[in-house]
Amino acid sequence: MESKNKNISVFIINLKHSIERKKHMQELCEKYNLNYEFIEAVDGRTLSEVEIEKIYSKEKVIKAIGREMSRSEIGVLLSQKSIYEKILKENIDNALIFEDDIEFDQRLITVLNEIENFPKYWNLILLGHHSPRGRDIETSYSLWGQEKVTDKFKLARPAELGFGAYGYLLKKSAAKVLLEELNEIEKPLDHITGSDEKLNLYVLIPAVVDIHQDLSENYHNMHDRKELIKSIEQKNKKYFTLKRKALIFLHLDKLWDNLPKKYTRLKNIIKMRRTYKPDSA
Repeated sequence: MESKNKNISVFIINLKHSIERKKHMQELCEKYNLNYEFIEAVDGRTLSEVEIEKIYSKEKVIKAIGREMSRSEIGVLLSQKSIYEKILKENIDNALIFEDDIEFDQRLITVLNEIENFPKYWNLILLGHHSPRGRDIETSYSLWGQEKVTDKFKLARPAELGFGAYGYLLKKSAAKVLLEELNEIEKPLDHITGSDEKLNLYVLIPAVVDIHQDLSENYHNMHDRKELIKSIEQKNKKYFTLKRKALIFLHLDKLWDNLPKKYTRLKNIIKMRRTYKPDSA
């Protein structure tokens, strides 16, 4: 099945030397007749300390995620930032952004062909996504605000950070928001594209874009990320004193935002998400 919607620009981030990945994405997009363009990725390893200091806040990043960002993460963020700039400069209404180590099939085309049936106020949709708790764990989503796209697919409001900057659809208005958020690097890209704090964000259920296990280096680094998350959670346990637990029990002290980590998924699923409003393109 070919895409009926020719008004979606497809951008693929690719390092100049990643020839195998580029060939893979060319074959994939041509198979489904997608109108694609390669964007040369920023190699974070080549950035000087001076260049990084101008755009990166070490203190804010550590406060946000408990560690520093890697050079590769900074490179990914800058690469995608250049696409947001291009979207605004060229007045592109809808864009599909891929990293070059992903895979998809005809299900993606089926979903794109139903764009007219998407929720009224969406401006960014994660087509591939997973929980920050692990690559193999589906993003938790709210019981509220679900929208049917087809008999097999629905769009839902994420109830936690949705990690999925490797494959997502966005409007021009979302690109504008993301650019404003990236004036200074304060957190990895997933913590911005995967948050509905400032975006009218949805996740596609089930996801149709996935990481290519043989081509992706990140796929094999998830064990280290899980260990990092575990160590941060252990560190945070000291803040849950008896007094704080009592306040939580009595529905005080921002109950929903202070439950221990093991209850996070449940409380996020049942709580109402913020109301999405029309965005300015």
